[in-house]
Amino acid sequence: MEVGMKAILAVVLFASLPSAARAADLPDFGIKAESMPRILAESKARLLFALGGVTARPAENRTFDNTVAAVENAFSDYAAVMGPITFLSQVSPDPAVRDRSLEIEKISDQLLIDLKGREDVFRAVKEYAAKGETLTGEDQRLLADMLLEFRRNGLDLPADKQNELKALKKRLSGLELDLGNNIKEDQAALDTAKEGLEGVPADFLAELASVGEGKFSVPLDYPHYTVLMETAKRPETRREAEFRFNNKAADKNLPLLREALKARRDMAVMLGYPSYAAYELDYRRTAKTPQRVNDFLGRLQKLLAKPSKSDLAALLALKRLDDPKADKVENWDVTGLVGQQLGYYPKKYMQSKYGLDSDEVRYYFPVDRVVSETLKLYQEMLGLEFKEVQLATWHPEVKLYEIRDAATMRLMAHFYLDLYPREGKYNHMAAFDIVLARALPNGGYRLPVSAMVGNFTKPTGDKPALMSHDEVETFFHEFGHIVHQTLTIAKYSRFSGSNTALDFVESVSQMMENFVWTPQVLDRLSGHYKDPAKKLPKKLLKKMLAARNALSGLSYLRLVTLSSLDMAYHDEKVPEDTTAILNKVFTDRGYLTPTPGTHFEARFGHIMSEYAAGYYGYLWSLVYAQDMFSRFEKDGLLNPAVGLDFRRKILERGSSVDEDVSMREFLGREPSEASFMKRLGIQ
Repeated sequence: MEVGMKAILAVVLFASLPSAARAADLPDFGIKAESMPRILAESKARLLFALGGVTARPAENRTFDNTVAAVENAFSDYAAVMGPITFLSQVSPDPAVRDRSLEIEKISDQLLIDLKGREDVFRAVKEYAAKGETLTGEDQRLLADMLLEFRRNGLDLPADKQNELKALKKRLSGLELDLGNNIKEDQAALDTAKEGLEGVPADFLAELASVGEGKFSVPLDYPHYTVLMETAKRPETRREAEFRFNNKAADKNLPLLREALKARRDMAVMLGYPSYAAYELDYRRTAKTPQRVNDFLGRLQKLLAKPSKSDLAALLALKRLDDPKADKVENWDVTGLVGQQLGYYPKKYMQSKYGLDSDEVRYYFPVDRVVSETLKLYQEMLGLEFKEVQLATWHPEVKLYEIRDAATMRLMAHFYLDLYPREGKYNHMAAFDIVLARALPNGGYRLPVSAMVGNFTKPTGDKPALMSHDEVETFFHEFGHIVHQTLTIAKYSRFSGSNTALDFVESVSQMMENFVWTPQVLDRLSGHYKDPAKKLPKKLLKKMLAARNALSGLSYLRLVTLSSLDMAYHDEKVPEDTTAILNKVFTDRGYLTPTPGTHFEARFGHIMSEYAAGYYGYLWSLVYAQDMFSRFEKDGLLNPAVGLDFRRKILERGSSVDEDVSMREFLGREPSEASFMKRLGIQ
């Protein structure tokens, strides 16, 4: 995943609750909707008071601590109060809390745009910087980053332009929240007769709601949609499902998206950049420029052209067994735009070429076992101890764990697991920062808290919740985000945890995916749901490993295409017709033509968040990911010495040290693309 679509930059509100309900250093998730406006008002007042103290200080009395660190701490303290409120919009079972949380987040975002654009605060920081005092480490990094952030907020512009920029930022902030919320709240479903569900598993059919005589309603959330598109034999069913899925929130989001793209471009031009992509890549990105990104994507497209065409030819050959007149592979044949290792004909391909039955694989991965063994593996690899804690959460199904250093038993962090779908909840898979770690002015250290929010299929009847291998990989990926967020020892929250360069942030999680493709780890994770002693059979494992790179040309071309779409939307010219741009990009990159009448861009959540002009990061960070994994391959897959070195040089540092420096120190050499090309199946 991915990290949460809109990073929740927060610590916590330490409201008084009975000690039996929650620990003193954990968030209060019992906040009521009616309390939120008061909490916001009080937090705003404290923030204004703190900033006022900084700006009132005479220039000659300025120090790093009473100016730069004081500004940083003021905003971090504000986030400490607002964090649980904004997070609850994603997970609360109470619709009133979710709605009020979103309202408060909009108001808070507008407030922060104003306060981070205060010229008197910028002037105070510049007055200290003018002294030219020697700073080192994170202090030096903080001052440089803060000054750049102020300038990116327009504080070098004339006053009238500053106000114009603030208005643009406020409008854009509201648009992004609305765009994301419209996707989350869209409850699209497919109503179909039983005949239309021919081929779907019996337990899947059993859990569907009946909507009239002989008809069933299939929710088009990810768990249901994926199963439907893998197993429904009738192309008409899959065609209709794909059409509805790729029109989620289209009526509301298309005009909002166009407005957001224009606002981003206008904002970038006002700040002296030719495009929004240029603006974004100039700040905390390792790629640095749109040209480097586009060159990277173009090079990958050329490398993937032949294998992706071969993949499509193989799928078309299978389709022609059902429909001899078929002349192309359609989106509904391969699950649309979810992932090409899934879908009706990709599944048939796995079965026919490798004898691989994904349903059979599921039997060996019960959710409870995978979660338990994954936690054990992470503990052993990174020198940690996890322990479940029985304290209040936002829902009875949610579990809370503490993280301790295994050698010293020092408490390091907490994390929550919220793994099953429910109405109104965030409907994909993500790891959220709830509490950002930082050093406190009193000498203490605020411990981080994170949450993994997922939507795995729930247990049915006498069958426990089971995972596909793809879901096992996803869980391992997202837990990589959890340890990246929580093992930090950074001094300032803006550099702590996974607050790294956006095109580096996925590298840790992507690296962890490799482990679930190794016999050693798969043997640990697997255990048949009827008899846990029965491990994944060697014959089945051999088929899985042989099939790992199957259809990878098409899969990676999809990532190249979506990354190119993101860059095209944020180029110098604002698109008048987002769907026309989408169709052109998909054609130019050689990917499947979008189904006429669909508007995938309306549910492309990444471009409605901080990942705008950053989707390429999934491919860019994969270069780092595969290079890091090469050291585990060389020195020992589960070697605790390598794991501890990874923890010290990558996880604990966050962005307190430049990412390229951390990479060189962990690898003992300059980073290389060789392992990345191997992963793509390109030697």
